[in-house]
Amino acid sequence: MKKTVLITALLITFFFNSDALFAQENLVWELKHELRDELPSSIKIYETFSALKDGSPLHAIYAEVDISNPNIVLSTEYVGAGKPYKTPLQFAEEQQAKDYVIVNGGYFSDTQSVSLIVRDGKLVTPGVPIVSGKYPTRGAFGISKAGKPHITWTYNFEGDTITYSFSKPNTNLNKMPVRDSKGVKTWKMTYAIGAGPVLVENGKPRVFAEEEHIHTSTFKERAPRTAVGYTLDDKVILIVIDGRQKGFSEGVSLPELASIMVDLGCIKALNLDGGGSSAMVVAGALISCPSEEGGMQRPVPSVFMVKQKQE
Repeated sequence: MKKTVLITALLITFFFNSDALFAQENLVWELKHELRDELPSSIKIYETFSALKDGSPLHAIYAEVDISNPNIVLSTEYVGAGKPYKTPLQFAEEQQAKDYVIVNGGYFSDTQSVSLIVRDGKLVTPGVPIVSGKYPTRGAFGISKAGKPHITWTYNFEGDTITYSFSKPNTNLNKMPVRDSKGVKTWKMTYAIGAGPVLVENGKPRVFAEEEHIHTSTFKERAPRTAVGYTLDDKVILIVIDGRQKGFSEGVSLPELASIMVDLGCIKALNLDGGGSSAMVVAGALISCPSEEGGMQRPVPSVFMVKQKQE
């Protein structure tokens, strides 16, 4: 029985990460010059109206952020426990500092965030330690005190305010991760947002949906997507891909999203919440096309943003 389970798991992993799923899309991106006066030179916004390899239409926007600029900050925002959710545009309107780019954040239930959120070095909400009886380590993106981007697998033990980083995802989902095992460290980020799965590792597309216990039924489904990644020279990429809009933008699967992130130069990348949550606000204006009825933004508990540093 154990051998059968192992073989099945290996086949699933092979199928989900077959090279055929990660074909380059060769999208044509254009710099949005009209936003040049609204943003510092360290932030560039690109847009594509393209077709995927099978001819399906695609609209997507991404921000390339040079985080070496000392006058910008990458941060998380959270509505707070028990408070009404807000749209990304509402988050933007309430910022005291000038906001440059905002995207939706991690996963959530009707009442709370179920993904990791770290703000100002403090754990705001932990990642859920148990998902349907399993113990997954989930992907997270963070900015260190030194201003460096990181993507890793994380776990929050119940009753512990420390977030732990794992060099590899927990492979035995039936057992709780071991905090003192090899490759496990405390993860001290100034800002962090969790979601998953990890899409790119060491510059190669590899979707860790099975390892992170994320519904594999939607693995190949094309949908609106939001993702974050970073390049070898620490430029952060924030992308929103519109979807579920026939004739305009069908969206992408997770393997297609992973390939796009690699094409944009990412050495690591992470999937954030998608579907009707996917939205991007730039310089105080919604520039993506959400899939909710009428193009309305879905209220969310958390966002990830790039904003002007306050003195």
